[in-house]
Amino acid sequence: EEQLVSMGFPSDLAAEALTATGGDSIQKATDWILSHRSPHQSTTATSQPKLDRFLLRPNSKTLNPAVSNDDSNKRLKLSSSNPRQHQPLSERMRPRTLDDVVGQDHLLSPASLLRSAVDSNRLPSIIFWGPPGTGKTSIAKSLINSCKDPSQYRFVSLSAVTSGVKDVRDAVESAKKLNLEGRKRTVLFMDEVHRFNKSQQDSFLPVIEDGSILFIGATTENPSFHLITPLLSRCRVLTLNPLKPDHVKTLLRRAVDDDSDRGLSNTV
Repeated sequence: EEQLVSMGFPSDLAAEALTATGGDSIQKATDWILSHRSPHQSTTATSQPKLDRFLLRPNSKTLNPAVSNDDSNKRLKLSSSNPRQHQPLSERMRPRTLDDVVGQDHLLSPASLLRSAVDSNRLPSIIFWGPPGTGKTSIAKSLINSCKDPSQYRFVSLSAVTSGVKDVRDAVESAKKLNLEGRKRTVLFMDEVHRFNKSQQDSFLPVIEDGSILFIGATTENPSFHLITPLLSRCRVLTLNPLKPDHVKTLLRRAVDDDSDRGLSNTV
């Protein structure tokens, strides 16, 4: 009887089947059950549990929307109270002006092109070429902050890895509108610009020529081989060198000594 019950048959039906077949064969008892079960029995016999048995149904006892929303609002306030603390250390410690940049003295000396451009408030279109981590993005952003009036510039950052011509077109249209209104000039920073193909790079040419944007590109690849000649002819190509151990030491010491929410103490 236990064996029949374990097969899913009710205990009373199993007992009846064993009595009817003499109780000497499980196979006979099973055949008897299958041949003598009524339609009603087949529908009421033990069946597989339904999926909703395992799912919690929301009700007044298990879920309190007011309490749940209140808790989520508290978590949101806590997480947004200081957004900077969730940024990577490298982003928090990113130089704000050219004076904060470590290394690249050949580009940032008092008589350099970049310093002269900042002092005269006449920024050219530029291509920064150098290995990763040498300061291409940092210098691009610091250029704007180092100008006499940073508020007259709008910095737009795009990456050729995640952006397409449509993103560039949208940024350019917005730049043209601001330029016509005489409000701000747009600095379009394109990271990994070498990933754009020829036709995509061509889209920069007319807007650089008519002054709609100031173009700053960054690349880790040799521009002579990966950027089109017309784009190179409209930009100044500046080469960045790998940082020396002393430069890295200076940056690490700066992060350790910074007691504000930017420094290393905010990470540990």
